[in-house]
Amino acid sequence: MVAVQQSSTGSIGLPVIGGTVIVTIGAGLLVATWFGRGAALVAAGTIVSLVLVAGSTMNGIPRKVGSFVWHPVGAVQIRDYAVSVGAGRLDLTDLALGPGARVRFNASVSVGQLTVIVPATARVEVHGYARLGEVKIDHRVEDGTGVRFDRVLEPEVTGMCDAPTIELHARAGIGDVEVRAVPCSRRSVVRS
Repeated sequence: MVAVQQSSTGSIGLPVIGGTVIVTIGAGLLVATWFGRGAALVAAGTIVSLVLVAGSTMNGIPRKVGSFVWHPVGAVQIRDYAVSVGAGRLDLTDLALGPGARVRFNASVSVGQLTVIVPATARVEVHGYARLGEVKIDHRVEDGTGVRFDRVLEPEVTGMCDAPTIELHARAGIGDVEVRAVPCSRRSVVRS
């Protein structure tokens, strides 16, 4: 398998190496059924399997590792935010949007947690996804594998027919996504 992949792509990927290690550990477990003492192989196989699952959710080597906080104030700023491994927090409460404006934001985390705070004065169309984990949108939770959770958060102020609209796509590979609105009356409390 290594020879075929190396000749066709010029490099050896994580799935091939991990698969080879898993097959070797499996063979070791078969031998251990006759001679005993295979507990260490079970632990090693579990770790390698988790690394393979995590590696399948990421494209290439992780570039952004750690905790990141984004706080855009203008709609012309960057609208794509991503973390490979760690935590990301996107705060859209100070976003300057005019009546009837529409803007799209993409936020994602491969492994970890993503939190998005949206203003209660805007209509927010949330499209949440988690390959393995939990999606929480304004106190409603969906969890499991392949979770898709779409919800529209209406503005706090009623009677606004031309409220600005934020289209939010929040994704997690392995981890949690949380989207919550901050009421106008609580904004000053949250920031302090």
